[in-house]
Amino acid sequence: MEKEFNSPQDAKSFILKELNMADSYIESPVFGSLFVRIANQKTSHSNISTSIKPTYDDGWSNQSLLNSMGVEDKNGHERSLMNSIPHKENKKSSNLWLTFTSDDIFFESNLGRIGKWDKKNVIAKLTSKANNVLIKYEMARQEIRVISIQIVVLNKEKLDYDFVSLVKSGDLTCECRMYVATNHQHCISRGYKPGSIRNHGYGWRMKASLQNTIFDVIDLV
Repeated sequence: MEKEFNSPQDAKSFILKELNMADSYIESPVFGSLFVRIANQKTSHSNISTSIKPTYDDGWSNQSLLNSMGVEDKNGHERSLMNSIPHKENKKSSNLWLTFTSDDIFFESNLGRIGKWDKKNVIAKLTSKANNVLIKYEMARQEIRVISIQIVVLNKEKLDYDFVSLVKSGDLTCECRMYVATNHQHCISRGYKPGSIRNHGYGWRMKASLQNTIFDVIDLV
C-alpha cells in the first residue's frame, strides 16, 4: 500500500478507504464493537478515556463542590477544579481523594464523603472505549505501508483485579474538569455567563503499555 501523504490524518483516511470502511468501528461476533485505531509503528501504549459522573451524596453537587473546594486556576477562574483525584495513600496535601471497596469507588474529602462510582460501571465504560483493531503503519518518503494488524481487548477481570494498583501508580486516573465562569476574556470570548458552571465531566483516563497483562493482544497480520 503506497501513496504520498502530507499528514497522519491523510494516512488514516487512506487506510480506512483501502479497507472499504465507512467509519471507525466494526462489529465482531466474538469481541463486539471494536474501534479501528490507526497508529504509527512506534505505538506501544493504549490511551483510554471516558467521562463518568459520580453519584453525589446528599448535600453535594457540582456547585457545592466548587464552592467548598474550588481554587483559582491559571486562566483566572476563582473557583476551579481541574486536577486528578489521587488514591488516599497518595493524597499528600490534596483535599480530595479516592478510597475503594470491592464494588465501589468512594469520592472523599476533608469535609466528608462526596459521592461514589460503581466500580463495575467504570470498568465497563473503559472497556467499551478500549477494545480496538490496531493497525500500525510506517511512513517513508511520504509513502505508507501497513506493517501489522492486531485486535487489542481489555481484560475486564484483570482490570478489576489491578484497578486499585493502577490508580496508585497513576496509570489510571480520575480527573475533575469544572470551573465557575468569571467576567474576564477567557469566558467572555466563549459566551459563558459569569457565575455559570462549566463542567466537562469527570474524566477517567488510562495509559497502559500494550505489553501489560490487562490487554489481550491477537496478531492478525
